[in-house]
Amino acid sequence: MANKTEYWKTMYDEQGNLYKAYKIRNWRGTTINAFLKDASGNIILQTDDWAFQSFNWADVRKMWREKMADFESETGKLMDQGEWEAFESEQEDEQELEGKKEELRTEIEEQTGEYKTAVERAGEEQEEYAERLSARKGGQMARKVSEAILGTGGEAPAAEFAGERLSEASGRQLSDIVQVIGAGTKTKLAEIEGMDVGNIFTMEQLGQRREEVTNAMTRFFQQQETERAGIQAQLDVQPEWWEGAISETIGAAGTFYGAKAAATVASGGTMAWTCFDGSVGVVGVDSIIPFELLKEGDVISTTSGFKPVSKVHKYNTSSTINVDGIKVTGYHPYIMEDGSLELSGKLKEGDVLWGGEDVKSIVSEEGSEYVYNIDIDGHNYHIENGALVHTGRKRE
Repeated sequence: MANKTEYWKTMYDEQGNLYKAYKIRNWRGTTINAFLKDASGNIILQTDDWAFQSFNWADVRKMWREKMADFESETGKLMDQGEWEAFESEQEDEQELEGKKEELRTEIEEQTGEYKTAVERAGEEQEEYAERLSARKGGQMARKVSEAILGTGGEAPAAEFAGERLSEASGRQLSDIVQVIGAGTKTKLAEIEGMDVGNIFTMEQLGQRREEVTNAMTRFFQQQETERAGIQAQLDVQPEWWEGAISETIGAAGTFYGAKAAATVASGGTMAWTCFDGSVGVVGVDSIIPFELLKEGDVISTTSGFKPVSKVHKYNTSSTINVDGIKVTGYHPYIMEDGSLELSGKLKEGDVLWGGEDVKSIVSEEGSEYVYNIDIDGHNYHIENGALVHTGRKRE
């Protein structure tokens, strides 16, 4: 009797190509051979002829597996209908997942691009803001300093020179601020470069990166007002900064008027920064008189002899340093051995004062609630330890 060919199963490779397997049975129903056809009906694999002689399905199956292993080493594993459907579904899921990953990568890249643009724009705006603020404050301070110098006995050339010097110092300050802004911008841009998604492959990692970028952008925008306030704070008037900007370039008497002007501006138009604590005394005819007890008309020691006090000034602020036991603000002009003037806050141990006495001790120390100064003919007077000081109010 003739052998019979039967359909066995349908199989697929990973590319979705279809294959059909068949068995050949003899007249007894024993499988004696098997072969595989491609979608075009071509036989591309079959067991060897010796299997016909064995009449043993186990031999045929063994040969089939060996042949299939060789075939699959070239085409990839062949799958039956159920395996193919599961594989196809998995492939579709993976493709969908890759699509979502690509969408998320694009979203993050667009987000970091916006972040980068915002950082660059913010840096430019901060520099422009600093320039505008510096110009406005510099102009305001130049006018105030000029008025203060002229109003306290200085001359027009000194006021003009102080204004020029102030402009130069303000320019240097602005340059420093702009450099800091530029450095901050570079740092932020470097951080953004580190948020690249090129080496990220999982949805979890991409999600974490998106959250990182979002949080960084949120912090950045929240910090903008703080950073603008910081720029303004750096450009706000600081007494010692303005005093240094002016007084360091005005020689001898000019230094004194620059210091006076800076102190006057810093104290809101008063001379509260050129004063002594109320416990400090001046040299009277018969005794030391504390400032807090000093009155108009009291006679005290000056370089022109004993002179009456024209007016006593009292301000509600505290002294900040102690020079050889004398509590004083940082801007009171001391008269040095060579007749020049030096602010109390600029004195150093070893400096020689008028009369030949050395400065022995300088410490930070806050005084009481009030400070005092006076008006007197000659504009100088001796304090209790013999040091000669200037009133800081009129030209000598």
